[in-house]
Amino acid sequence: MNNRSHELALPASEPEVESAAGPLDAQIVLTSLRCWWKVAVPASLLLAAAAIVAVIYISRPKFTASAWLIIREKPEYLLNPQVMEDPRKFVQNQMELMRSPPVIDPVASKPEVFATPELTGGDAAERLRRLLKIQSKGQSDFFVIEFTSVEPAKAALVVNEVAKAYLQLQDRDLSQRMDATIGRLEKQRAAQQQSIEQLRKQVQEKTKSLTGVDPFAARSAAAQAAASDTLGPLSAQIVSAEIDHAMTSAQVGAEEELLAKQVFEVSAAEVEKQVQSLPEVVALRRRIGEAYGLLREHERVSVNLEKNTSYQRLLKQSNADKAQLEKRLGELRTLMKTELEQQARLTRTDQVASLRKSLEAKEVTVRILRDRLQGEREKQQDYKGETVELEFLRSDYDSAARVFEAINSRIVSMRLEQHAPDRVMMFKQATPPEFPTEALPYKRMSVIGLAAFLAPFGLAVLVELIQRRVSNRRQLEVTSHMPVVAEVTAMPRITASRSMGRDFANRELHLFEESIDGLRTHLLLGPQADTMQTIAVTSAVSREGKTSVAIQLALSLARCGEAPTLLIDGDLRCPEIHRIFEMDLSPGLAELLQQTCSQRAAIETEFGPTLHLLSAGKLSAVPHKLLGSAEFPRLLADLKTRYRYIVLDTPPILSASEALMIARQADTSVVCARRDYSRLDQVAEAYSRLQSSGARVAGTVLNGIPPRAYAYRYGSYQYERALDREPALAPPTDAPGL
Repeated sequence: MNNRSHELALPASEPEVESAAGPLDAQIVLTSLRCWWKVAVPASLLLAAAAIVAVIYISRPKFTASAWLIIREKPEYLLNPQVMEDPRKFVQNQMELMRSPPVIDPVASKPEVFATPELTGGDAAERLRRLLKIQSKGQSDFFVIEFTSVEPAKAALVVNEVAKAYLQLQDRDLSQRMDATIGRLEKQRAAQQQSIEQLRKQVQEKTKSLTGVDPFAARSAAAQAAASDTLGPLSAQIVSAEIDHAMTSAQVGAEEELLAKQVFEVSAAEVEKQVQSLPEVVALRRRIGEAYGLLREHERVSVNLEKNTSYQRLLKQSNADKAQLEKRLGELRTLMKTELEQQARLTRTDQVASLRKSLEAKEVTVRILRDRLQGEREKQQDYKGETVELEFLRSDYDSAARVFEAINSRIVSMRLEQHAPDRVMMFKQATPPEFPTEALPYKRMSVIGLAAFLAPFGLAVLVELIQRRVSNRRQLEVTSHMPVVAEVTAMPRITASRSMGRDFANRELHLFEESIDGLRTHLLLGPQADTMQTIAVTSAVSREGKTSVAIQLALSLARCGEAPTLLIDGDLRCPEIHRIFEMDLSPGLAELLQQTCSQRAAIETEFGPTLHLLSAGKLSAVPHKLLGSAEFPRLLADLKTRYRYIVLDTPPILSASEALMIARQADTSVVCARRDYSRLDQVAEAYSRLQSSGARVAGTVLNGIPPRAYAYRYGSYQYERALDREPALAPPTDAPGL
């Protein structure tokens, strides 16, 4: 029972993974590694090397160009800073603005940008939006726009065009807002100047009527200052409120003017994101996915799909659902785009409405203050007479002049600040990079190389999933409900023992003998031990170790108790025992069944007084005819009178059904399964056939267990003996798994 061709690759001392066989479990992977590593490792290395070389050969170096921008979170606000947006939100808006259709679409439509290799073959704008990278540098105001291409000049061109389009859009929006506000302020300044002129005339006329002197001609700067000081706190509040009202009025007018001209656009990516999250779309996709799974299951198990009404109905329904989904998606995209644009317009309208409410509140404040001032003036006029009216006119004139000066100062300030450093500005334009992003595509090399390296192992796992080879006794006992009567180690080889230490050779031989004796003990202590004489050793297919187990079991029975034991080679088609023991093939069992020779001539007795051999003989008739005749039971009955134990080596059950005839005549039978070779379904089928034929089956024998694994599982309990003076159980063989 030599197992040289299937030695373990993994340390045999590790415990077996005792898990029932499933679709894919750790035991399958372990078995695949153990059985295929000698083939898989070289194949994996060759495939991985070939894949890496192929990646290097077909990969073109990629270059990343970058442009640097400055986006300040907190600029100096010019217009009502308390109503401006959150600085952090402003920065996020600018990053999204760089990817927005007003920036990306014009850039992608330019011929020189469209010719970029990464943007060809589809929607250039969408591909550019996906490949463009925008990121901040730490907590600073610096932001980087990056684009990677196989052409350095194209990478720099794309980045610069995007940055240029964004800055132009940003400047245009800010310039429009500033110009609209300045225009409104200029109108208010003109109206305020007319009001001042009217008040000036009234003051002149009133003063001349009372004093006959022009107050503005004779009035010194000290007198004007003194007059200004007599305005009082209430007048000062009115001036401040009117200035605030004038500025807010100009801002509201500018915002309303821009709102009327503003075009609201939503990106296709945002529309698609919102559409795909709708419950209606999610439900349709789930239904299509379930139908797809059922279709694949039909294709896997069905033979004639064209005549399968269930499959055709399901296919028709699936196609109808897909068509409905595509149609509905088109409708929903249009509706969602309109809805999102309306939401954006409504949000902007709400912002302007909030400014309008603030303006109305300031108008109320100015009106209340003026009413209070008018009340105070009426009280003073009752006591002071006409002279107080002149003071009131001068106070109104000075207040109007102060409001005029404030509006004029704001206009001048805004015009000057239009030339001040921008909130968003270019810091460094992109230049064609001289060196690629990486010298070699290490990431692709790693991924593809790893995939190529794992491919042979994946194939090995797939083969094991299909073959379902037996790897431990739990698979036989739990999965297939076949009792395991014993586990037998791999037979020690003389060639290996000579090259290894004496202690190691003795240990392997000891474990092998113990495993064989364990099988013998189990059979002899069974419920039918007293009446058991004939033992059939069989297997599902060839090369599963049945011949080796039969020989070693016969030798163990012969050595135990000095009972006469006969080993019969019942495999008439492919006999092996005569070759192992170097004896003549004929005469043998075939001649005895044909009654052409005597038992004395056929049975070999040279190997000892307790072990005799009966070879298969030369087959001259159909095996079924010989073993199915009445002569075979008579022969066994006659041999039982001469031998205490008879061990029959039968042919494989699945390939030679005459094995069932032999097993049925035996008192008990064992089915051999070879570790990492026998297929679980074949062993189960052979076991089932034995039971169906009426044979008495003791269980299965799992052989080919590595000595180290056997010792780890069951322990080792050696004893000292003179190994040189005691021969091995049987002549060694180089034919594994007989």
